[in-house]
Amino acid sequence: MKKIPMCFPVVAQDAINYLIGKHLANSQISCVLRLKGRINETMLKQAVRLSLDVEPILGCRLIENDNNPVWELRDDLDEIELCSVIETDSVDVELQKFIGARYEFVSDCQLKVRVLRAESDIICVKINHACSDAGGLKQYLNLLISIYDLLFKGQQYVVQFRSSYSRGQDQILRIPNAANIVGEIAKTGVNPSRPTVAFPCNPGENKEQAFILKKLYPVDKIADYARKNDATVNDVLLTAFNRALPKMAKIENKTISVYITMDLRRYLIDHKTEAICNLSAMLPVMISNDSTESFEATLSKLVIETRKLKSNNSGIKSAYLLEMAHAKLSFKDGSIRFQQRRKQTSMNQLCIPTFSNVGIIAKETMKFGLLEVAECYIVGPAAFSPDFGMVASTYENTMTLAVNFFQSTMQKETIEQFIDAILNELPIH
Repeated sequence: MKKIPMCFPVVAQDAINYLIGKHLANSQISCVLRLKGRINETMLKQAVRLSLDVEPILGCRLIENDNNPVWELRDDLDEIELCSVIETDSVDVELQKFIGARYEFVSDCQLKVRVLRAESDIICVKINHACSDAGGLKQYLNLLISIYDLLFKGQQYVVQFRSSYSRGQDQILRIPNAANIVGEIAKTGVNPSRPTVAFPCNPGENKEQAFILKKLYPVDKIADYARKNDATVNDVLLTAFNRALPKMAKIENKTISVYITMDLRRYLIDHKTEAICNLSAMLPVMISNDSTESFEATLSKLVIETRKLKSNNSGIKSAYLLEMAHAKLSFKDGSIRFQQRRKQTSMNQLCIPTFSNVGIIAKETMKFGLLEVAECYIVGPAAFSPDFGMVASTYENTMTLAVNFFQSTMQKETIEQFIDAILNELPIH
């Protein structure tokens, strides 16, 4: 029988997201699923353990090395607690505590699952951004549910070992027109965006992590408005985000610079990767700040910028530049660069906020066996101040806006006011 490899290479996005997790954020992504009842915890624990044989990167730890870090598969996966069940009358408190727990780089593997049990169950799946983005997390949910369903039916799940566990961006850079895009970068270069937003925060140690949620529904109304204005749902949300920022933050040079995320799986034929991995890009969108213009006017400006990103294959450019940086910098030098960036942002208090719409979590109602998932949303990493990030996710025509942050450096009331300002900007109420 074929064996799972004991080591895997650390690809470019792994290295970058790992270093971000050490120096710029508590870089974990969580998915919360509220069930209509109680799950079979024995089957769920079996499903979680089997899932690590299918996606062994989740059972690894990253072994740091100045020049050649590697993912090393743990040899004690059958002994450690991958999935825990806690009975509680304080579900919200326990959920905040679990999502807010810091990642232990030396001892933790890349996945943790917790069931919070009251009258019904809440399952929280937490994955380290060093090995997976939100697209990979959604892929993992499908895997976990498929394994659980077989066990629920009394069938055996047989792990199909792969001939390859490739997780790099080469799958994007191999597409037919990638060579032309890479050649264009070599000729013209790329102008980096610079931070322009000073979000209210207090200097100090980042601790007491918490997250805030706001629900937005029905999403269909936003989609209808977007279509009528020749835009996308993401364009409409990003416009509201941009218009709300000056109400809460100081803007330098009357220009708002915001990062959006692009799932690079969009370039693949079936929009899927063979293995769970990071395959997304952070792309800057810059527009002038004009408080006198209408929502439609701001939306029109923003649509021009987002279309430029798509038509210029900016995702491929980002992937290529990341590969070049990874090839030139040793792991140690990269760590030093991130420490320098952390020091610089702490001094100037300016950032490029991130708005990440991870899209629809599932097109149909998810079920563990016969047990329906009534509610589902994703919580992104908690950025160290002054950086700031928001994640939007959609399930069952309901969008959830989530902000993960540190209460020691950013006020909860400030974030709540900012989210309310975004919702008030939306032309759909």
